[in-house]
Amino acid sequence: MLKKLFLFILPLSTFAQTTAIPDQQFEQALINLGIDSDNTLNGLILTADATAVTPSLDLGPGPLNISFNNDLILDLTGINAFTNLQNLNLHSRRLDNGLDISNLSSLTSINLNNCRLNSMNFSGNNALQFLEIGNINDIDGYNQITDLDFTTNPNIEVIAASNMSTLQRINLKNGQNINKPEMIISLQPTVGNQPNTVCLEVDNATAALNNLAPYDTWMVTGNYFYSDNCVLSVEKFVKENLKVYPNPTSDYISITQSNQDLEVKSVLILDITGKYLTTIDSNFENISMKNYASGTYLFVIHTNKGSITNKIIVK
Repeated sequence: MLKKLFLFILPLSTFAQTTAIPDQQFEQALINLGIDSDNTLNGLILTADATAVTPSLDLGPGPLNISFNNDLILDLTGINAFTNLQNLNLHSRRLDNGLDISNLSSLTSINLNNCRLNSMNFSGNNALQFLEIGNINDIDGYNQITDLDFTTNPNIEVIAASNMSTLQRINLKNGQNINKPEMIISLQPTVGNQPNTVCLEVDNATAALNNLAPYDTWMVTGNYFYSDNCVLSVEKFVKENLKVYPNPTSDYISITQSNQDLEVKSVLILDITGKYLTTIDSNFENISMKNYASGTYLFVIHTNKGSITNKIIVK
């Protein structure tokens, strides 16, 4: 009888489902916003507190700075419990460890400007319409995303990715291009920064290249080109804009690029069997081959747009 009575008088919260919030700055933000109902920094919130948040969660710069430093939110583990969110603002959060919001299927808009992102997962955001992921005059907080994949986001309509010097590809091959005649994509660099050329992978590259519907009404700003396979297109771009000469050689190899968007990062030199010999990370216009025996070598050239392999013959 006493055992039954003890179970009866236990607080209801003992049995309530919780969500882990390991980042103290993130949990403090939720406390400040009145979301974390226990009002205690304990690494947990009630899952019911998270699901009750609708339609918006604003963790961007602003009044939250009064009692904690939201610039130091580094880990958003737990964000996927906010399943009823439609709008999420993470502007200027330092998300160096990446971001997974794949469980937020109701999310329609998200602001990720200046978040220092190098990876993210939004594959489950089927309702997503608006994405801001640019770098707004902020050298210290820039995003370094190379690919944006919207193949599972059929409702996307606006992509604001201005000043993204690392962005190489946006995959919009989701079968819904024909239903999005008012697509807006901003790839403009900010004043003083070099423009970046981005490959747009679409449902019908032939129609896009010939300015036919729906692409004739798309508003795309910045440097870009359409393709039905950006992986192959980028490799072709690198080959067409990179010159490796003289070949054969007995003295040196020079690697130069004819497009300002292309930058050589490193060169791996291998023998013909693929055995690693050395890495060159500078002075690409004068790579000495004087100490190499006559034969065939492989140059694996890594660029900011991808990698290619060239055979080099030393006489």
